[in-house]
Order: sequence, then C-alpha cells, then structure tokens
Amino acid sequence: MTRPVVQWIPTIVRFGAGAVFVGAGAFKFHDHAQRVVEFRRFEVPLPGLAVPAVGVVELAAGALLVVGWIVRPSAIALALTMVGVLLTAGRAVGGRFRLVYAPALLVLMIFLIWAGPGRMSVDGYRDARRRYRLTPP
Repeated sequence: MTRPVVQWIPTIVRFGAGAVFVGAGAFKFHDHAQRVVEFRRFEVPLPGLAVPAVGVVELAAGALLVVGWIVRPSAIALALTMVGVLLTAGRAVGGRFRLVYAPALLVLMIFLIWAGPGRMSVDGYRDARRRYRLTPP
C-alpha cells in the first residue's frame, strides 16, 4: 500500500510545473518583438513563428497540467520544449534558466510521464469513473 503523502507528489509537481509553464508561455506574448530578438540570438529557426508557437504550447500544456487533464501528452509536449531550450538557448547562450531550470523542468516532465497525474485531476476522476462502470455488481 502506498503512503498517502507519496500519492500527492505528482499533484504537487503538476501544479508547480504547470504554473511555471503558464507564466513562461504568457511571457512569450509580452513584448513579442523582444522575444523574437532573443529567439534569433538563440539561433532558433523561424523565430517569428517559433515565439508564438512555443508560447501557445507552454500556456496550453501548462494549464492542462494544472487542472490534470491529458497530463502525459502535455508533459511530453513540454519535455520536448525543454529539449528545444537545451539544444538552442542552452547551447548558444547558456545561463541559469537554460542550464539549471530547463533541465530540472525536463526531469519533472519525465517524472509526470512516468507517474501520471496524481490526485485531484480530471484524468484521475475520469479513470475512477471508468473503473467504477467496469466493476461488476
């Protein structure tokens, strides 16, 4: 039997990382021209398209993590964005965010891919309903 505290770890990771990604995604739309300049400096291809695309992925997938809906696919999308950060900005510029926070967020996304949504999630609620319906009377 798993301890109740351990069952909350994915939930805490999901809420915290989701909030970080929502903030980072929203930031991509603040002063768009400056973000494009940064992406160009990071040697990201098509920076004018990449900035809003990454912003939408981070906002949407981060929000999905917070509510706990389609957690594993969202974590995969966000893990891929962190790999992109490491391969572009981390390589070209470095810095604390790109070489400390991005790898840490990548590890947290891999954890969520493995562990799933945890407690208090839409996915968990849907799975419980599905199990209840499949249980014979």
